Amino acid sequence: MRIKRLLLSVIAVPTLITGSVLATGTAQATPPVPDTTAVQWHRLPAAPSASQVSALRATAPSTAPAASYREYSGGESAPCSRGVLCTAVWNPVSQKWRQFNLSACNLYNVFYWQGDGYYFDNQTGGVRSYYYGQAGNVLLSFTPDATQRTYNWDKVYSVRNC
Repeated sequence: MRIKRLLLSVIAVPTLITGSVLATGTAQATPPVPDTTAVQWHRLPAAPSASQVSALRATAPSTAPAASYREYSGGESAPCSRGVLCTAVWNPVSQKWRQFNLSACNLYNVFYWQGDGYYFDNQTGGVRSYYYGQAGNVLLSFTPDATQRTYNWDKVYSVRNC
């Protein structure tokens, strides 16, 4: 079985690389217009109050496996692409909201997700997502509704977006 996988990867990887090189087009004078109909915009709230922020450990929130993220100031609008569960966690280091974009179906362990935050589920196909506690217990289960929701991350230890 390992030999078959090894042979498949030895053959498939160079083929994919060659195909992608040949498939690239010539440079265009104007870039293509992105499909903004698939993106939902939501407004992040103002920064947490000083008393809430002082209670947070000064460590940036993260996930494992690593999920893509971008940081936004309080009150700023943030995009959430179609097919993505977007979660916003306050980053006490940068003093900004860190929005994680959970697009690949996975169980994400979360670190230093503290205090009140937000999520916006823009996934498709009626997929069910879960927030789990320290013992693996389900804290919250939900399906996409394209509505920004508040959630306290203090008891969340992992997130499954599928």
